[in-house]
Amino acid sequence: MKAFQTFDGFKLIMLFMALVFMILLLNMPPVIDYVTAQNLPTQVESLRGREWIGAECCKWQFTFTQKSGPFFKAKWWNPNGQQLADDNIIINILNDTVEIIRAGGSSAGGCTYRGTIRVGSAGGEYWCNGRSAGTWSAVIRP
Repeated sequence: MKAFQTFDGFKLIMLFMALVFMILLLNMPPVIDYVTAQNLPTQVESLRGREWIGAECCKWQFTFTQKSGPFFKAKWWNPNGQQLADDNIIINILNDTVEIIRAGGSSAGGCTYRGTIRVGSAGGEYWCNGRSAGTWSAVIRP
């Protein structure tokens, strides 16, 4: 106890604060775990690419061209000469899963594409108006 008699109140408070600071510091997750606009994973952007060229049910073909980030514009065509366009396609990626949201699809009932993405390609199934519409696949260009 003699050792603590030489400590005044200020020194005890400072010692206590240093101990609390050390405990907090040791329990903080590493800075790399924080995702901000400044450190978004470049892997997602490189997976997403700038242009998708693909095919889906019934011999329809498409191109998705990046406008900015996850936002793309799209064109579809089939062998019969029919053409469609949508300027509001959203491509979301989480790990190796991709989801493409086409709100204006199938006469505005909406279409959702889901599948697996890897460097340079993606593919899966899609639904329009809540019903299965078939499979799709695409080559992704940087």
